[in-house]
Amino acid sequence: MDNVEREFGQRDFQISNLEAKIMKREAELQMANDMIAGQRTDLEKLIIAHKTLMMQYQESQIESKELQEFLQAEKYTLAGT
Repeated sequence: MDNVEREFGQRDFQISNLEAKIMKREAELQMANDMIAGQRTDLEKLIIAHKTLMMQYQESQIESKELQEFLQAEKYTLAGT
């Protein structure tokens, strides 16, 4: 009977040990999920900022081209007088 009780005691210890490991892994997993969620939020913000900057860049390119065309026209006008 002692052997059976000892076996149960060892198994209880192993089960407790495994439960502790599972809890530790679940905590690590939750931390990783929280980190991923934060990085996903940061990425979404960066994508929005990137799109905004690209639109501003394109608008600046259009304005630059218009200004170059205007200056070229002025140059021809001044050269003609």
